[in-house]
Amino acid sequence: MHRTKFHKKVPISDFICKSSFCSLILKSKFHFIRQIPSIQDMTILFHPCYDTRCRLDSVRRGQALLDTLTLGPLGLLQQLELRLGLTAATTSNLLRTVDYVKLLRDYFPAHPDSPFAPSFKADEFNVAAELLRWRDQLRLAGWKASMRGISPRIDLLANLEPSFARPALGDRWQAVLEELPKHRLTDWTLELHAPKQLLFPLYGRLIDRLGACGARIRESVQQATRPEQVRRIRVRDFAEAFRGIPTLDPKRWTLICSHGKLLNNVLRLNGCPTTESSIRENDSSVVQLFEAGFSLFIHPSEEVPEAVDIYRLLNYLQARPNPIPARLNLALQRLLTSEAGIDPERWQTTVDEALTADETDDEARNRIRRRLDALLNPFFEAVSPRAIPLDRLKMYARSLRGWALQRSLLGDEASGALPQLAEMCDVMLALLDSYSEETIDGRLLQGWISSIRIDASIRNTEAQVGSFDVVEHPAALVDPVDWAVWVDCVEMPDLHYDFEFLGPDERKGLERQGVRVWTRTEEMRVELELIRRGVGQVRRELILITPESDRGTRLEEHPIVDDLRGEKLEPFPVETDTVPVELPPLCRKVPEFRITAGKIAPRETESATSLELLIQRPFDYVMQYAARLWPGGVRELDELNLIEGRVAHRTLELIVRQTAGDRNAMAGILVRREDFDRHFLEAVRECGLGLLLARHAIERKALQERLHNALSALMQILPRYDLRVEGVEQEASAPLLDAGKPLLTARVDLLLRNRTGDPVIFDLKWSRSEKRYEALIREGRDLQLRVYDHAVSCSLGRPVAATGYFLLKRGQLLSADLPALQGYVKQVNAPRTTAEALARIRAGYERRYQEFREGLIEEGEGLPVGQLPYARANNPERLWPLLTEKNAGIIKQIDPYDNAYRIFKGTLK
Repeated sequence: MHRTKFHKKVPISDFICKSSFCSLILKSKFHFIRQIPSIQDMTILFHPCYDTRCRLDSVRRGQALLDTLTLGPLGLLQQLELRLGLTAATTSNLLRTVDYVKLLRDYFPAHPDSPFAPSFKADEFNVAAELLRWRDQLRLAGWKASMRGISPRIDLLANLEPSFARPALGDRWQAVLEELPKHRLTDWTLELHAPKQLLFPLYGRLIDRLGACGARIRESVQQATRPEQVRRIRVRDFAEAFRGIPTLDPKRWTLICSHGKLLNNVLRLNGCPTTESSIRENDSSVVQLFEAGFSLFIHPSEEVPEAVDIYRLLNYLQARPNPIPARLNLALQRLLTSEAGIDPERWQTTVDEALTADETDDEARNRIRRRLDALLNPFFEAVSPRAIPLDRLKMYARSLRGWALQRSLLGDEASGALPQLAEMCDVMLALLDSYSEETIDGRLLQGWISSIRIDASIRNTEAQVGSFDVVEHPAALVDPVDWAVWVDCVEMPDLHYDFEFLGPDERKGLERQGVRVWTRTEEMRVELELIRRGVGQVRRELILITPESDRGTRLEEHPIVDDLRGEKLEPFPVETDTVPVELPPLCRKVPEFRITAGKIAPRETESATSLELLIQRPFDYVMQYAARLWPGGVRELDELNLIEGRVAHRTLELIVRQTAGDRNAMAGILVRREDFDRHFLEAVRECGLGLLLARHAIERKALQERLHNALSALMQILPRYDLRVEGVEQEASAPLLDAGKPLLTARVDLLLRNRTGDPVIFDLKWSRSEKRYEALIREGRDLQLRVYDHAVSCSLGRPVAATGYFLLKRGQLLSADLPALQGYVKQVNAPRTTAEALARIRAGYERRYQEFREGLIEEGEGLPVGQLPYARANNPERLWPLLTEKNAGIIKQIDPYDNAYRIFKGTLK
């Protein structure tokens, strides 16, 4: 509802003496009071679209605005209730649904033959919500419980009416229609801005009743005159559609836009005043917080009853605003994304360190710990997903509700939707209180969680001085404008009255009772006509911006576009211009970037990973290690394949630590399958919780079998070559250069000893393809094995006897140093020794830092290697080789992974 400002007038006789002196004062100083119309004379401009923000011309209307209300259906209903003295309790539709659930629980046992009984048993909340929607729509059309015999379905709704005391919008309208004949509204003028035949039948009956009560009814409908010029601009997506808006003059152009939040984001980024906007909040961050939080009580596995769904836990922590303090929240997110599991000791250590760093006051720390006990720690209690205690859910719901209400008092933008979260908790508490058992099955709870959604308008921003006039719907242009841009002219228009659940016989039965409802076709025709008339308020120029997609999803064309394009279609017989929008040019690929010389100093330590990055992609190395610009955005868990590799590593690590590396004891664990399965599940809990989900059950079983077979193969290799286990995840270090810096560090997956005591290195890889790692050895590009060889031999003071890649998925070892063993070991010839490889690695390292000292940072992905600074070294053949594209050996390899710095490299696609 848009209400213009007016002043309430008090009778002069109540406060002015009737002496001549006072009369003089009145004539000289208060003569203007006569110019103010009486408050009893009220003019209402009515249109179905005027409940949203409207555009009125204050200059054109002048003083008439003082007693003018611009109302849509909801605003008119509120004014009528106020005038007639009617009160209506505002009840959440979700709480109304809970009441309907209770009624249906009593109804269906007495009517087991009802066609809805099986569906209700499977999904109480959603079936009740749908039946309640039917009931509310029928009440809006004018149906009453006394109208029997229309159909068994509608009779079911009629049977529930005497016990249902929660009114909806339709009930309020029917109360107004019943009360109106008792009153006179001769001081009201209702000005219709849409033809009566285009109004929903309810409003047609209302207008007739108002006329009978003495209200003056007049039509001042929007005229469908065409703009002088109509142009259409095709764009790729919504971001492209809003990009040009900041270049327009707000004093000249009016915007038609239903994406107010996105519009304001663009205006804010360009330093322009933001507009008033409301957003329809039905999938917000508070919904994420609600759904993830309650879903975390549904544990994914009976085998590990304390294990939670790690994806939901990460979603819970990422929701904003969040009950977990920011520093602790981010620390826990980092732990989850790096480990992909939960080790209780590491989890508690992370919590303690974050609280110590963030809070110096013991009372504050204790307050946060109490919040964790209420809103985080309950998720980790061992609970069967088939029997979740109701008391725990109720305690959590009350705690989350209390936090939401307390946090909402801050009044900042982030807390604006928190009252919705409190309301959702109220609904959950109502459902839990209505449940008679002490525990609830996770499947029923999940149905409730996914069904509880709040759909409400939230004030997103206030209008700033100098901002655009914006309306959400073309018909909200109450007065004509000269220039307008429809920013998001796309997709079929929203329809408000859905009676598709009615069959043809039910429609006829309702009409016999005097209740008429629209078909979908009728409503679409009316909506399009209202849009045409709204567009007709634009006099000189109308620009239609039509996005083709939204986040990769193809968008349909708005029907009005075809009308405007046609030459003979009324009311706009005008051809439209199609203005193509040029897409922004992609960043240009360059061989190198230049910076101030000497700005990048050598690091104290390097690893095989950082050396590989330095030599192959020095730009990424500088961004990550020198500038410390890590990829932003939402943290995500690794792909399932990487998580499987971690679980395989951790399982072997747990077995080795349990047996102290004794070969016979390790073999015994593999023979006793229940022992192996126990270690495997522990590894899953610590670094692969996602594998416990039902959707990953097949992958987890396959991983378990493949890993068991691979470790059994390893137990065949070790005695064959007389190798004993020294340890897993063994650390070693050695200087890379003669000067002693940087220190080269290594963490060896599996360190062994041969019969003479010389070390042997197995690097564990989770890959079914032997070709990639075989090629690394054969082509002399196995930098990781060479770095491990150098670091271990220097640390232990003994030469490394053998290195190799052990492929856990295949149970096979690839090595240049061990003889072949049928089915277990494949020997691969290497072109150079570790000493020769280290010389090339050192040369590559020194060359890159020489480029840094000269102010050069090579990029060059996708360009010929010969054009790059690396190739301009004195003896490039002595450097560690660059990776090249497979089909073009002279082209530097483009990072095959989704690189966080690709926008700087010109590799956007």
